[in-house]
This record gives sequence, structure tokens and C-alpha cells, in this order.
Amino acid sequence: MPPGPKIFLSYRREDSAFQTTAIHEKLVDAFGNERVFMDFDSIAPGRDFRARLQLAISQCDVCLAVIGEHWLDAQKDGRRRLDDPRDFVRIEIESALSRDIPVIPLLLGSAVVPAPESLPESLRELSYRNALAIRPGRDFKNDIQALVSQIQSLPASPEGSAQLGESIPQVEPPPAEKSTPLAHPSAAGAEDRAIKQYYIRQGTNISGPLTSRALKELAASRMLGPDDEVSQDRTVWTVARKVRGLRFDLESPKLTESLSGEHPVTALEAAPPATPPQSSPAEPAGIGSQTVAPPADRPVQVPPWVMAAKARLQTPSSSTGALPVPCQPQPAKPRMRTTWQVGDSRQDNVLAMKFMGCPPGKFQMGSPPSELGRETDEDQVSVTLSAGFWLGKFPVTQGEWERLMRTSPWKGKVFVKEGSDYPATYINWDEANEFAERLNRQERKAGRLADDWSYALPTEAQWEYACRAETTSRFSFGDVDAQLNGFAWFAANTSAVGEEFAHRVGRKQQNAWGLSDMHGNVWEWCRDMRVEKLPGGNDPQVVVGGTERVCRGGGWLSDASNCRSAIRFGYSPVHRSFNLGFRIALSPSGLQSQ
Repeated sequence: MPPGPKIFLSYRREDSAFQTTAIHEKLVDAFGNERVFMDFDSIAPGRDFRARLQLAISQCDVCLAVIGEHWLDAQKDGRRRLDDPRDFVRIEIESALSRDIPVIPLLLGSAVVPAPESLPESLRELSYRNALAIRPGRDFKNDIQALVSQIQSLPASPEGSAQLGESIPQVEPPPAEKSTPLAHPSAAGAEDRAIKQYYIRQGTNISGPLTSRALKELAASRMLGPDDEVSQDRTVWTVARKVRGLRFDLESPKLTESLSGEHPVTALEAAPPATPPQSSPAEPAGIGSQTVAPPADRPVQVPPWVMAAKARLQTPSSSTGALPVPCQPQPAKPRMRTTWQVGDSRQDNVLAMKFMGCPPGKFQMGSPPSELGRETDEDQVSVTLSAGFWLGKFPVTQGEWERLMRTSPWKGKVFVKEGSDYPATYINWDEANEFAERLNRQERKAGRLADDWSYALPTEAQWEYACRAETTSRFSFGDVDAQLNGFAWFAANTSAVGEEFAHRVGRKQQNAWGLSDMHGNVWEWCRDMRVEKLPGGNDPQVVVGGTERVCRGGGWLSDASNCRSAIRFGYSPVHRSFNLGFRIALSPSGLQSQ
């Protein structure tokens, strides 16, 4: 696929989440997933969300502002959202307009481009941007084709750029610019380049200027250490870090051997003076940097964000009088519990999802020939699960899905009741896997997840093992259909009484291992392909031989026999339904690649 512009989709969830998801899918088909940015994973607690949104916008070449019928008047706590400077949508569009990249309003339904007087002053330029209508039904395909053609006419980003928001291995330094003394008004650009190169060093792809004070202070606090020297020249402040005999020059993001050779691995220099010394040809500031002193009639003005960081580093510790050491010890890698008792739980994840411990063990998977209501694909096999795992106490809820994925696939669909503790439905198999992968990325980034453990859909064997909880009966509580009402949402207590939707999780009795909704409510995706014969043996998982993916447990529209522990079903991986959801397992990674 030839490279194309990078695209940022700005939308308001309560206004247009479903339509934006459809637009996103079409743009991914046209340009590739790495060039279409719809949502970021999360913003860590204590971080400035403005800086995170601005960073995401800075990586894109065009911003699509999806405007539905309630985009303009959406409210929160009695106040119009757009009037709040902290509103995500406002920050996104402000950032795009300030960068002067194309901002294309996409009008849904009866929406129109807002009049200038109806917008905050910082957004009024949006009123003069040419808009495109995205209509439903048979017009949708033609409108998307028109949008793709418009975007294809824009300049393409360099081929080989990293996926939006992801790291890149190397970035070529920016082209040399005309030298200008730092006191000149254009010196702000020099500061921005230094900040930009810092983030490049950290593996963040930045294609535009960053002038946020918060970003500068963050960069300064992380760039400078007591063994750093800050030197000045006519175009840029060069922060040359000398660590392990190496020097890093921000204007040329490459590690190079130190010129002087005076910095062995164990050497630490004294803190530099409060005022950065001027460089001279005899003492180069850094590899590839200029060392021309400014004219005498133009006093050097040290950027305040540099001076603040240096002053902080020069303050001795109150207890020891020692200067801070630049290289902090690396945090210990997380280690996962390998033993636990039945009934143990954990919810140490960004969503506070609760997981129940499932010990290793052996069981008979499937049903005996005598079981009432059994199907022909349930012939029993012996299974050994060599390692314990954790399984979500409940199916993934709408609230959990929205917080992590920032979409609501069930909105506007039939047979759905909305609420944060209702199961997430209309999720296909690929999307359920993406939920798990996104959770893995967040948890590893936060240092809570060991490298050899992963969140994923459970295997079919894991699912039935956890559902049975050491029982051999038709259900996890026994054999009698009449008792199912206390453990499951199924046809007799939902559709039969006019409640045609998946119900709140955790409202029925749990099984012996503390797991809820294993019978009924929603069918649940498993990792395996569905084949006619159950897999047996050690840690079984079916990865070839089928076209459908396994679903287990029955749903709210199922009769009692279709909520048994052994019941199996299969759907195409792209299938979505009001009766279909999933839950997540946390397992050793080696068990997920067989």
C-alpha cells in the first residue's frame, strides 16, 4: 500500500461513536491501520491530557472533525462541553487549527457546519473549513469514496514512519536552518527543536512544533542530569549527555563516542555552573553542533525551562549534601503470582476488572452420552491444564469497553439495554482480541504485567474448566433445570417476560470458584477455532482446521439445555450479535502460542 497522509479522527462519543467507528474501518481499508488514529490507549494518572492530545495531533497531516446532530450542544453538568477548555474535542480541534493542517468537518445526519458565533473563539476558524457530508445507507459508500479521494490528494508523510503514537527506531535529524542569535524572536523555534529531538530520542514520532510549557518542563526535567552540560550556539541549545563514555546531541539524535574520552563508565562529573558556559572551538558543545558565539550586542538569554531544571539539580540533598545521581536504579520487573487458592481474586489493572484464580488441574471436557440435552460434538476427552490462570469474574462490561476502547458498538442496536455494568455486545472476535492486546500494552507500560504473562481470550478448555469448577454435572450447580433461574439469565426469565436484552452482570449466583454469568446472559468468545471433535491432552488449543471461533455458555435467549457447562457453538470471527460478548483470561504467555 503506498504511503498516504496520517489521519486523526476527532469525535464525541455520545454524539457519533458508532458512525465514527464505521468511518474508521473504511479509512483503515484505504490507508492502513498505521495511518489512521482514532483513540489512544489511555492517559496515565497525573499526566497532562492536553499535552497527550497535542502530541497525537502533531503526528497527523489531516484532522477529520466528525460532527453529529448533538456535537455542538452536548452538555456535561449543565454546561456545554465546547465551552470547557478541558474538553477533549475542543483541545483536539484547537491543536489541529493551530498547526494549520487541513481540518475537514464531516457532517452526519442533519448536522451543519456551526456558525462562528456559536463556537468558542479558538474554534471559530472551523466554520470556514469546507465540509463533507457522510450520509447513511446507500450513500455512505459514495461519500466515503469522496472523502478518501480528498485525503489522497494531500501530501503523503514519509514512508516508513512509525504507527501513530508508537515508537520509531531512528529519525533523521532535521535540516540545518539559517543561524539566528538566541535572543532573536525566532529563538523559540530553537527551543522547540530541542524539545522535539528529546521526544525523538525517547522513541516518539513528532512531525510538528511543540510549544507547550508542560512539554518543555517535562523534557528539561528528564534531559538534564548533574553530569550534563548545557552549551549555547547561534541556533539551538544543545544538551549533551555524557553517560558511559557516550555523548548525545539533541540536534543529531545519535549516540557517538565522547570526543574527550574523559568519561569512563564509573565517572560522574560535578554539577555545572548556574549559567551555562559558552562553547568554544576548543571545547565542542556536542557532536554535529555549531559553536559560534553570539554577537556581543545581543545578550544571551537562557531559556527559563533550562535554568529551572539546572537550579533544581544543583540543590544538594538536605540529608547528605550530595548532588542527585542522574541514573536512577531500574524498577524491578513485575513478577506474577504462580500459586493461589480457589476464591483468591485480583483487580490490579487499569480498569479494576476483577479476576478469579483457577488452579492447574485435570478434568473431563465435554458431556457423557447420558447427559440430558447434549449435542453430538460434546464427546468427552481428558484435559490437563499444566498452569493456573486467572479468569474475569464477569463478562467484559460496556463501561470497561468504553474506557479502554472509546467506542460503543452496541449503541443504536436492537435488543440492547445500555449501562456501565451491562455486558458489552456486538463485539466480534477480532475486536475482543484487540481489547486484550490494548490491555496488555497498558499494563506492561504501567509495570504491572510480567513479560511472560498476557491477557487474552480463554481457550475453550480453560473456559469449560473454570465453568465446571470441579463439577461433573450438567451445570456448575447440579443437573436440575429449575435451579438455573438462580444462576443465569436465560429465555425463561428474560424474553419470556418481555426483557429482551442482556442483563447486568453479577446479579445471579456465582459458581464454586467465584465466577458469575458463566451460564446464560451472553455467549462468550473463546480463542479456539471450532472443530467437531473436542481437543484433549495437555493445554489444548485448536488453531487450525476450522473457519468459526468457539463460543461458550449460552445467552439470554437460550433455553436451559443451551446453557449447560458443555454446550458449544461457533460463529464467524466477524459476527456481531446482541447475544454475544466475552470475558478475559490472564495466563502464562507460553500457553497462548501453541
